[in-house]
Amino acid sequence: MIWTVDMELNYTYVSPSVERFRGLTIQEALASTFDQAVTSDSAALTRAILSQELEKEKDPGSDPNRSRTFEIQFHRKGGSLVWGEVTCAFLRNDNSEIIGIQGVTRDISKRKKAEKALKDSEERFRSTFMTSPDAMTLNRLNDGVYVDVNEGFTELTEWKRDEALGKTAVELGINVDPDKRIEIGEMILDTGKVMNEEVFVGTKSGELIPCLLSASTIHLDGEPYLITITRNISELRKTESALKESNEILTAVIESSPLAIIRVDQEGIITMWNPAAERIFGWTAEETVGQFLPQVPEEKRGEALENIRTSLAGEIIAGFEAVRMKKDGSPVHVRFSSTSLATEDKGLEVLSVLEDISDRKAAEAALLESEEKFRAVFDSSPMGIHVFRLEQGNTLIFTDANPAADEMLGIKHESFFGKTIEEAFPSHAHSEIPARYVEVCRTGENWHTSQVDYQDERIEGAFEVYAFRTEPNTVAVLFMEITAR
Repeated sequence: MIWTVDMELNYTYVSPSVERFRGLTIQEALASTFDQAVTSDSAALTRAILSQELEKEKDPGSDPNRSRTFEIQFHRKGGSLVWGEVTCAFLRNDNSEIIGIQGVTRDISKRKKAEKALKDSEERFRSTFMTSPDAMTLNRLNDGVYVDVNEGFTELTEWKRDEALGKTAVELGINVDPDKRIEIGEMILDTGKVMNEEVFVGTKSGELIPCLLSASTIHLDGEPYLITITRNISELRKTESALKESNEILTAVIESSPLAIIRVDQEGIITMWNPAAERIFGWTAEETVGQFLPQVPEEKRGEALENIRTSLAGEIIAGFEAVRMKKDGSPVHVRFSSTSLATEDKGLEVLSVLEDISDRKAAEAALLESEEKFRAVFDSSPMGIHVFRLEQGNTLIFTDANPAADEMLGIKHESFFGKTIEEAFPSHAHSEIPARYVEVCRTGENWHTSQVDYQDERIEGAFEVYAFRTEPNTVAVLFMEITAR
């Protein structure tokens, strides 16, 4: 846009391009004042420049053909603003007297927008650079000298900013591995960058810190620089070391455990099978991993899948007893607990710990059989039998009696079950009998007496007595009436 104004800054000419620049017709532009055309800050700047140029006119040596260039904001029709670069000079008559100002205004809105974007970007970069917890540095590429460092750098290396600027990493003892330095340098020359290289950074106090280094080349004012980000990974390494140790301990526990430890995926496919599982079921890990629960009988597989779904839903199965199958087809009784387990490679899985309880089950069956045989003998014995249980404080509780005892004594004993020996048989309260029975319970040594005389409101007679321990804290008393004898 070409224009002229008088010394009061009133427009005297405006080129047609004013319509494209400000959205005004020539007539509208000429009718507007300068203060209406530009922002108040721009009007003040323009008047200040005009005052400066008029002051220069007092100097006889000033160049009458000089010009000034500056940037101001103009109002557009509709209320928006547009940046313009103004280049202007004084208009003079034949006597070189100033009669006005002529100039050219160029639309620089796009350039100003780009400059603002660049400034914003530089401010964001600067903010990121200075506030990053990682060490960030800017070095000249040709000699490696530090041009700028952030607080992360000073915390990592212990070197203050003013101590580091103007020095190289080698001079400060930060770059301690010459072979690694050469390797990284070659990568940067090759590709212009390096990503997550493991290095050791030397500190001012001489400590070596494991770090991850990333760097790339950039150009500032036409000069090549290297921007570097260095992350302290010492805590990560400690965590990895602790995790490795924990995994080694866990592996040792799993491998040496006397309990079978089995891990399956969500479909019941085995992903882990420890040595104890091999011993209990007979299949090796090589035979089972990748297979569907070979130890589960066909008719029990639906139940096994339901247990897996229960565990995957977050419920813990504890102390569940089941019959499983060995490789040779024989049954094995197990007691197991299961829970879900998040794995890194396979997602959510189910971990089960199984105990072989076949021996216990056999012992329980034998005990049940023994108890049944004992009960048969107990109920059919011609001798009377009383059973007492020893409780705290040497208290004997009457718990059982056989039919022969009912018949021999002429009473029904059920009404005395749960009572102490003294309550059930009052005449024993002041005899040696309770103490003898307690001793049998404690020592396991049998006791026999050829005659015990007993008399109360219900019972009267003489009896031969045998006492023996049947199980811990339990004594069985066999007696036979000898009154007639």
